[in-house]
Amino acid sequence: MTSNIYKKDFEQNFEKFNFHKKIDFWVRILTLGIFNNRDNAEKYLRLYNEAKADYDKYNYLINKAREMHESDSILLNGISVSKHTFSDTPVIRGEDYGINWESLRAMILSRDSHECQTADGYCNGPLQIHHIVPLSKGGTNRSNNLITLCYSHHCMKHEHMRGM
Repeated sequence: MTSNIYKKDFEQNFEKFNFHKKIDFWVRILTLGIFNNRDNAEKYLRLYNEAKADYDKYNYLINKAREMHESDSILLNGISVSKHTFSDTPVIRGEDYGINWESLRAMILSRDSHECQTADGYCNGPLQIHHIVPLSKGGTNRSNNLITLCYSHHCMKHEHMRGM
């Protein structure tokens, strides 16, 4: 499976946990047990376990989607999942999007409950973030100008994306 943000997250937290665990050992030895770094080690162990759980859930959803036929979709924990839900569609990285686009995108997806906001039942493709007023027409990256759309509905909103 290709690398994803969940795997990277739990791997980084595990590295931090191991680092702080080693530091804790040396801090306790050098200070004759007066000080310790155990809180930091426990914090990163907790973050590692949470990230690992997210990674496992993500892989479960990917495997479910891979088992589906092209036209199938299921409702899984309140989220409509189709074969195209998990796509390697690249994220646009234009200068206008800003360096915090990924965190803003995640916030909008969460706000919209990871569902296409066009509730007509004909959703298809991975979820994308749509600018209601396009950046080219003076729109902003503020949350009130952003909504979650599936690929199909996003294409309908943009002339240049139709037929893709």
